[in-house]
Order: sequence, then C-alpha cells, then structure tokens
Amino acid sequence: MVIINKLVINNLKDTLIAFLTNAKSAGCCRITVAYSGGIDSHVLLSQLHLLNKSNDAIALDAIYINHNLQPLAAEWGLHCETVCHSLDIPFKQINVQARPEKGESPEEKARDARYAAFESEMQSNHWLLTAQHQEDQAETLLLQLLRGSGAAGLAAMPFRRKLGKGEHVRPLLDISKAEIEKFASQQNLSWVEDPTNLDQSIARNYLRKSIFPVLKVKWSETARMLSRSANWLAEASTMMTEIAEEDLQACYHDKQSLNIHALNKFSAVRQKNILRHWFHKKGLKRPGQEKLGILFDQIINAREDASPELNWQGVTLRRYQNRLYVLGKICEIDSDWQMSWDLKSPLELPTGWASLNSCEVIGKGLDKRLTSENLVVKIRKGGETCHPSERSHSRSLKKLFQEYSIPPWQRDRWPLIYLGEQLVAVPGLFICKGFEARSTEKGVEFVLSIVG
Repeated sequence: MVIINKLVINNLKDTLIAFLTNAKSAGCCRITVAYSGGIDSHVLLSQLHLLNKSNDAIALDAIYINHNLQPLAAEWGLHCETVCHSLDIPFKQINVQARPEKGESPEEKARDARYAAFESEMQSNHWLLTAQHQEDQAETLLLQLLRGSGAAGLAAMPFRRKLGKGEHVRPLLDISKAEIEKFASQQNLSWVEDPTNLDQSIARNYLRKSIFPVLKVKWSETARMLSRSANWLAEASTMMTEIAEEDLQACYHDKQSLNIHALNKFSAVRQKNILRHWFHKKGLKRPGQEKLGILFDQIINAREDASPELNWQGVTLRRYQNRLYVLGKICEIDSDWQMSWDLKSPLELPTGWASLNSCEVIGKGLDKRLTSENLVVKIRKGGETCHPSERSHSRSLKKLFQEYSIPPWQRDRWPLIYLGEQLVAVPGLFICKGFEARSTEKGVEFVLSIVG
C-alpha cells in the first residue's frame, strides 16, 4: 500500500493538485466530499471539480448530512443538490437524528451521527474528504489544551484516518481561511451561512469570534503556529502509540487479559501509556489521570489474593490471579442450555461470549471415531466430576477450573462436550480419560475462542 503523507503547501490549488496525484498513487478510486453548503466545503468541492478532469480522474461525488436540527436544513440540502447538479457531480442527502438527550453535548451528538452516516457509505479505496482548515486545527488544539487533554487530544485533527472500509482525509489542514475566501471570491461562489456559527455560547465559536482576533493583534501567525504545533504533537502521539503497542504485546497473558507482573516491569509512565492504548483498542475512551489513579489504587496495586473490580464506561475492570480483564456486561445463561454439534462449522455459544471450533489432529484430542454420532455441547450445572487424561485421578470440575486458573465469571458458561450422558471433553483444557486418541490415531482437538 502506498502511504500518502500530509503535504505542507500553503496554496490551495497546488495543495489539491498534489493531493490528487498522491491519492491516485495510493489506490483511491472514489472521493466523496462532505458537503454542508458552507464556504469551506463548497470551495473544496469546486476546486476538486476543476482539477479532477484528466482521463484517469478519480470518481467524485458529494454527500449532505441533514441533522434535522435547523429550520433551514432542508433548504441547505436543496442548495447543495442544485450546486452539484450544475457541476454534474453525483449528490446524495442523508437524514440523521442528532437531537441530544439530556446531558449530551449537542456538538458531539451531531458529529457522531454525521460520521456514523458517512461510515455506512464507505467502501474499499473510497475516501471521504472534509474541509477543515488551518484555523479549525488551531481552534481544536486550543480547545483541547483548555480541556486538559493528553497527547492524543493535543494532536488535534488527523490528516488521515480509517473510516469504516475507507479513509477520512482532511486535505486543507494547512490552508488558511483567507486562502479559501479568496478562491470563493474569485470563482463567484455562493454558499449558505449557518446562524449557529455566530452563537458564542458554543466554545469553538467563542474562540473564533472573541479570542483569536485578540491573539492575532499581537501574534499575526497565531493559527499557523498553533497548527504547526498540532502537527508536532501528532507525530509525538504516533510515536507513543507505536511504543505502547510494542509494550502491550509484552504484557498480554492471552487475548483477553494483561499480565500485571509484566505490566509492573515498565515505568509508571509507560504503564499508563500501555493501559490507555489497550482501552482505546477495545473501543473505550482513553482514561484520564484521575481514572488511571483509581485503577492503579483499587485494581493493579491490590493485594495478590484479591479479586477487585471497577465499573467504568459500561464495562467492568477485574483482577484475577495477577491478570487484568476488561469485561462487557455478563448475561445469565440458562443452565439447561444444550446444542447438538456435528463439528462441520463453528458453534457460537450463548450470548456470543465465545465460539467453539474443531480441527483434526494425530495422536491427541478426542478419539475421532467417537464423533461419528453428534456430540452435545452443554454448560456447567454444578456437581460434575471428570478425569483429565493426563492426570492420575478424578476431581470435581469446580476444583479443576480453579487449578486451570479459569476466572470465576467464565466457569458457569464454559462449554462441556458430552457423548450421550458422558462428559468426554472440556474444550481448551483437557480430554477425559478413556476418550482420548492414541499416539497413531486420528483425533479431534477443540478450540475455544473467547470474544474480547
């Protein structure tokens, strides 16, 4: 894959010429402009239309998102459709419901709804372009500073990121608002004005209307300098992420948990970096300093025989035998559940917490001759005993789970494989004595894949 890097060119036309050249090299076959009808996205769409005319031009279209928040939203959508029709650019309007619930940020709610709609449209080698510019980047950095954000937040808006099956690119991040306004004037463009951009109760608008004009009196290059700092911080954040990923690999106990002993070998700063990265990979917000402090005090630094837990962001953080787990909601499973299994395809277990698969092996696993009739998968009811093939005597399944270090919350949902009424295998742990394949015989090995 060809990597497209952010090009620092301050001229709008040259920036987009270089962008289109690199987009083709990177395999982009379709560009969608997020078109609001405002000056910034109108200029982006118009300039791309003028430049993207060669025989190997990239397919270009536009999408307008109607958030259903403004009385004029439908009228703005009609304006966008008219402009696209005049340019012979395919156009689509998507309606979303972005009205915030009590306590929700209106801006965040609208942004999440907007990008969810865009993501649903993305295909492979398909890029979404948005028109954020240099001043937008400077405002984002200052807002993040005022919120006390960490390195990832201070990196502000990335030039390029994954979005669904495609990519989201912001090609104008080094272009000033003045350059955009100059092009709009030269091309006689008409655009819509969102009245909420004048509302200074919105933090970004307050910075734009009241703070930046004052800063520019003393520092005329305020936006450019802050945008440059955001670029440096983005590089630092990328380096921190790469270090965190390398460190994280050294801390995994398995796919579901971290080894706390391994985590403690790193410095306190790197431990925090590892945990923030791990949570982010799991789709959670990166925890701030206060939440990390609670996590270390109550979970990581708890005594070794403790099993503490901490609820956060709809998940539960738990420690068990020096392993750290992040668990989603654990749903109850009917203890009478059972399912016949012919081994031809993977079997998903109740509530989707894990899946069961099988593969043919030699000299180990369950004797393959026993699979001529369907096996039955059940879950633990309590009171079961079994004799692992590698052990000299039988034990209760409860004791065996403890000895195999199975976390308590997994024991009552762990799959058990029966032949008739006889327990013959506990997947992922052992085959019961008398049912294992001999050294030269064909066997079936069971693979338990836990989600998380």
